[in-house]
Amino acid sequence: MGGKRDKIQQTVSVRHRMPEEMVAWLDPHRREQSSQTRLAYVRAATRTVTKLSTGQPVVAYDAVPEKDVRHAVLALVPPVKGDSWSVNCAVRRGIAARRQTPDGGAVFGSKKEMRRRTKGLIGHDEMARNRLLPYLSYGDRLYRGNRTARLVLTDAGGNEVAARALPVDPLPKKRQRESKKGQAYEGIGRWLRSAAPKGASVVDSLAPTVVVTALRLTISGETRLIPLVRQRGKQGRLLARVAWLASLGVLNVTVQVDDDSVHVTFDPLAVADHPERMAPTAFVLDRALGIDRNPNAIGATVLDVAMRDGKPCHDLPGKVVDHLLVQPNLDRDAGAGETAEAMAKAADAVIGLARKRRCGLIVVERLKGLRGGSGGKALNHLLSRWARQRFLIALMRRAALCGIRVIEVWAGYSTTIGNVCHDLPDACAAAAEMARRGLAREADEETQLLPAYDGGYVPGRLHALPPAPERRAGPRKEGTGAASRPSHAERVRRLAVRAEHVTGWKELHRELRKSGVRARRPHPVGASSLYAAARCGPSKRGRCYRPRGDGLGATRGLG
Repeated sequence: MGGKRDKIQQTVSVRHRMPEEMVAWLDPHRREQSSQTRLAYVRAATRTVTKLSTGQPVVAYDAVPEKDVRHAVLALVPPVKGDSWSVNCAVRRGIAARRQTPDGGAVFGSKKEMRRRTKGLIGHDEMARNRLLPYLSYGDRLYRGNRTARLVLTDAGGNEVAARALPVDPLPKKRQRESKKGQAYEGIGRWLRSAAPKGASVVDSLAPTVVVTALRLTISGETRLIPLVRQRGKQGRLLARVAWLASLGVLNVTVQVDDDSVHVTFDPLAVADHPERMAPTAFVLDRALGIDRNPNAIGATVLDVAMRDGKPCHDLPGKVVDHLLVQPNLDRDAGAGETAEAMAKAADAVIGLARKRRCGLIVVERLKGLRGGSGGKALNHLLSRWARQRFLIALMRRAALCGIRVIEVWAGYSTTIGNVCHDLPDACAAAAEMARRGLAREADEETQLLPAYDGGYVPGRLHALPPAPERRAGPRKEGTGAASRPSHAERVRRLAVRAEHVTGWKELHRELRKSGVRARRPHPVGASSLYAAARCGPSKRGRCYRPRGDGLGATRGLG
């Protein structure tokens, strides 16, 4: 999952205590930058339509250079309150948003609020407030982390401190610039474009008592000090370390300011003493951990590659080493904080399993193009509440800090293959197939992702599939009751006969759909001798519910 767009970033949100007069000062800048962002989004791509030989039109969107987009924004929405850096940040944000939705269908202010505005449920002022984006300032390490927004470090005595500039640029290859006179910056600390704040004590090291207390924001020559709520624990130590590295000139820090919080975004891999960083471990060769993501459960399975004549064989199902089933059990009205907490705990459990079994590779399914609309209202609501990206982002950050690689593979037919080949719960069985595909992809880029189909082995495995749960009884027509339907054993027997003549997994998947045999193995409910059931979401008191047993907030096999 490499690439420039897939660079891992971490965001720490801190509540601010901005007075009313400061809010009145910042809102005009936010409105101006929001309008510039929306205009940059519109001008960031051009639509071209070409026709094939068959007459079918093909629509393509070509990216416009950033310089041309900036000139268009300056011509239509010139800065009145803000400065050139605010315009630059707005243009970059608009281009990034257009890159995510090339067709130009993004709605600023959310589609839900737009529908409410269309129905007359909210007024113009409330909709305009919803469309107001946070004030954004991208990071620039040569200006002590950021040009206009910098975190303020304070010691135990209430005095502001700053890092002493290094003699030379520690990262000279990443960015080299010359001064306006054509001469390179020379001298001790001259490579930094910004001096330490006036009145700040310049020190050589970060003391444990130093904390982040405020944000210094400068727009168009006007400087305001936004007080922040003091952060304690791991987040407080991390935020202080990030502010110190930014003051030292070795870390870019992007800052966003909205109605109630300040959001600090940075590269976690650049923080050497990150709280989530763990000591490296020796990984087992030809072993991977597969993950299957579902709205109600996350399955993780550790798999060893199958061996044939002493050599790895990626066409066989492989050997299951251990597995883990995480069931978040979030309420329907769970907030963003509760969801983020549950996904973070799930990612911690998965990384813990990977380190315990010494897996250097994590394989996740590629979930692109997933849409609702055909499964009913309940399924659509479930998919809309599914925070699959939150879990993936938390997992990728923790894996990178532990030296574990994360890759994506195609997920087609993984549920059918996993449940037929492995006696595991549904999500864990599909995760085992994902792990096998990841190992096959690592062995050969051109390999066939689907395993070899054995007409003599698969029919025997079909008899191990569990029967489908009984549906709620209701009024039926004559001749359509349970007595007229074949039993589960009879359906499996007929399917096994047809499976002997099936030539591949795709055809077997279609036969399963036609026969009515349930290919998904049920997830365990409650504690048993093999599983320790637990709840991964936060409790109502705001604390983590830690059951007896492994304390991971997950159902786990003894492996």
